[in-house]
Order: sequence, then structure tokens, then C-alpha cells
Amino acid sequence: MLTQVIGAAHAPRFDMQPFDGNPLHYHAFMRCFEETVEKHIACHASRLTRLINLCTDEAACVLRGCTTMPTEDGYRNAKDLLHARFFNQYMIANMWIRQLTDDTHETLKEYADNLRACYLALNGMGNPTALDSVGELGKLVAKLPQYVQNRWKTQACKQRRTAGPPTLQDVVKLAEAAASEESEPVTLAARHYREERSGSMASSRQSRGGNRRSPTKKYNFNIPSTSSNDRCAICEGHHYTGTSRTLADAAYR
Repeated sequence: MLTQVIGAAHAPRFDMQPFDGNPLHYHAFMRCFEETVEKHIACHASRLTRLINLCTDEAACVLRGCTTMPTEDGYRNAKDLLHARFFNQYMIANMWIRQLTDDTHETLKEYADNLRACYLALNGMGNPTALDSVGELGKLVAKLPQYVQNRWKTQACKQRRTAGPPTLQDVVKLAEAAASEESEPVTLAARHYREERSGSMASSRQSRGGNRRSPTKKYNFNIPSTSSNDRCAICEGHHYTGTSRTLADAAYR
């Protein structure tokens, strides 16, 4: 008992991100807890206390009854409860798909980083092929820019003929390569130049009045009113000869 107390007192200080019950974070949390706490503290009571203190929200609710049990049983039961509730590989894979394919407007580099995080997380859980189906890969590729999708089409067809179906890892590599190309210094300078030039041309057009059309000249086709001195050459009525009823009747006949 004394050895456990001394070990707990001399355990290294750690700074861990609390676990709120998000299944996407469960595996990383438990790996970190085992490395920073469990390996250095032999006392089950201290382990349980630290585990409970690091759990919040839904995860804390799961562990509420563990403190009433004997310390060794309580700690073991706490880990089992967290594993049973939050380590569902099918649910985790679906959550990754939803997160990666949402409508968030992110840069290509940010998307590549998220793809890499997904692959590493699934690989760490021992399930790297969870998103290797045609349907799931199609959702991920659809979010890439069109020119990268065209590159994927060529690459995937070639790979199917030589090495087998493409995988999530192939999508990750393609996205990272395209993101690296976009961040190449000369490419960035060229894009900045195009944007700057486009902005200056737009401001120049605006200063000259833009693309405003010259006002359309309006013509008045209304026949002016006649005066008392205007007489028809045919019937001598007070109207223009072109509007004479007699002339119209003659033309009709």
C-alpha cells in the first residue's frame, strides 16, 4: 500500500484533453491515459480518480456508479463501460464520413489533413479498411476539386489493372499531393498575381463607368395633331391626307 501511495505521489504531471464522450476521440484518449497515467500509477483508486476527473458530459455519466465499488473492480469496470459505450467501429466510421463530407468550406490542405487524421484513427483502431468501399470512397473523392478528381480517375483505373482496388490511403496520398502543389511558392505567387490583376481590371472598369450601355435613342412615331389650317387634299377635311378615310376606302377596293 505504501509503495502505491509513493508511486502516485511521484507520478509525472500530465496535461490531457478531457473526454466528453465523442466516439471519434475515445481511442486516442484511452491510449494517452494508459501511457501517461496507468503506466506510472499502480494504485487503482488513484487511477480511477484521475479517469473520472478526465471524463465530462456523457462520458462522466457513464462512470457515475464506479466509485461505489471496490477500487480495483471500480477501475476495471470504468474502462469496460467506456469501451462498450464509445468504441463502436461501425459508428466511428460513419461519423468520420459525415464529418469529412459535410458542407464546410475548407481549403484543400485542410481537407487533406482531415483525411489523414481519419486514416490514422481507423488504422490505430485496427480497422484501416472501414472506408474502402466504392460508395464511401466516392463520397470522399467528390469533395475534391474537379482537376484532382480527373487525376483520381486516371490513377484509380491504372491501379485496378495493376495493384487492385484503390483504398482510403490512396485518396489521402492524392489529396496531400494536390495540396502540396497548391502551396508551392511559384504557384502561390501566380495565383496572387492573377487575383491582383483581376481586381485592378475590375476597379478600372468601374472607374470608367463599367459596362453601362449608352441610353437608347427614343423616336416619336406619333402623328402630330393637326391645326385648323391643315386640310386634306382629297376631301378637304381638317386632317392629313395620309389619314383620309376616302383614301383608305379606295385602297381597300
